[in-house]
Amino acid sequence: MCVGAERFREGDRTVSQSAKLAAASSAVAKSVLYIRSANLMQTVMKHVAADVEQLREQFRVFLRTKMYRNTQERFRVLERVAELDRHFTADELYVYMNTCGDKISRATVYSTLDLLTRCNILVKHRFQGDSATYELAARKPNHDHLICRDCGHMIEFQESALLALQDSIAERYGMRALRHSLQIFAQCRDQEHCTHRRHGEDSTTSDD
Repeated sequence: MCVGAERFREGDRTVSQSAKLAAASSAVAKSVLYIRSANLMQTVMKHVAADVEQLREQFRVFLRTKMYRNTQERFRVLERVAELDRHFTADELYVYMNTCGDKISRATVYSTLDLLTRCNILVKHRFQGDSATYELAARKPNHDHLICRDCGHMIEFQESALLALQDSIAERYGMRALRHSLQIFAQCRDQEHCTHRRHGEDSTTSDD
């Protein structure tokens, strides 16, 4: 066998070994990625479960302290509320729960929302119209709302200067600020080209 052929075969073996090493490295990398993804998912699920359990305990303590009945229906409302990452009305929650197969009365939904608001799990707003709007207090703490009076588009924003102002005002009168609620009603500058008005959207955006 000529020297050139032997070197060619050695080159083939080298390429083959390199390919095997590359394939093995790729398999290891995929395994590591899978493990990390699985761990991340477990962490996220544990975090969500912990948050819901914390809300349950907060509600449980409130009901016991105020001597209200600890019912399965009330805690089911709480669990469904924790699934909603947006503002909602009592009627929207009622429809959502019935769509999910929960057998619950409208009166129970309304009364439970009132209790959840009183124990600071929910925050109650009145933006435009007569219907009250709710959101989870822990969803986005210390934020305010800028609302267009014409198209209804809502912007959630956070401003550190407002937090400093609330603390300063409360301290001035010998109190400690817990939270505040600010709604700024405005109009779109370019009303003719407002996409929310044109599409009839009722949307919310955040400054995150």
